[in-house]
This record gives sequence, C-alpha cells and structure tokens, in this order.
Amino acid sequence: MEGEQSMQTWRMIRAVSVSTLIVVCLACTTTSEPRLVGTYRADGQCVAITLVLNPDHSFVQTAQTQTGKANRLTGKWRVDKKGNTIDFQPFLDFLNNMQGRQVGGATFPAETMGLFVRIGPVIVRCPDSDHQIDYVK
Repeated sequence: MEGEQSMQTWRMIRAVSVSTLIVVCLACTTTSEPRLVGTYRADGQCVAITLVLNPDHSFVQTAQTQTGKANRLTGKWRVDKKGNTIDFQPFLDFLNNMQGRQVGGATFPAETMGLFVRIGPVIVRCPDSDHQIDYVK
C-alpha cells in the first residue's frame, strides 16, 4: 500500500513537472506576424515611447520626453524567423539622445508572455542614468 502511494505521488510529480516545462517553453517564444501587430509602450524615467506595428509591415514610432519634446518616425518592419528577431528600418535610437535619434535600423527579439508581447530591450539615456526598457503590448 505504501509503495503504491509512493508510485502515485511520483507519477503526479512527473506529470506536473512535464506540464510546467511545456508551459514555460511555450510562454517565451518568438511570435507570429499577426500576433505582433498592435500598439506597444515603453516608458522610461525621461521619455514615453509608442511603437505601432501595422499589418502592412509599416510602423510608427513616437517619443515624448518629460520636457514636452516629441519625435516621430515611420518605417518598415519584418520578422527574421531565422534569427527570431524583428528588424526595423529606420528606427529611433535613445542611447545617446532621450528624444530619439534616427538610425538606419534596429533589430530586437520579440517574445510572447501569456497575453503580452515584449520587444526589446531598448536602452534609453536619461539625464540621471541609462535605463533598459521593453516595448510591451
């Protein structure tokens, strides 16, 4: 009887472990293009950034600093399935300018986490320090 309960306990532990592993593996994967479409926010201490990915593979990136300065950029995006990333051309870079400076392009990983999609991280340089933030849908 004791051996039978031990075997049942072991089977239950194994089933829960396998189920947990499957959920964890599915929770953080690069997502499909239709799932990427939508509006993302990345809020830093000195800037709020919005990134809108459209179904036609165009995007609009806007940045609003705490001082009221704004910047807006439009471009194209594509999924690189081989590298599990999203490529943007052009893109606003916040590493040397909290308002955003246009660069030729940028590449970020995209991951699903339950109902959320995360793109990033992006580094934002604020007057007091650098911050690593993600675009979250």
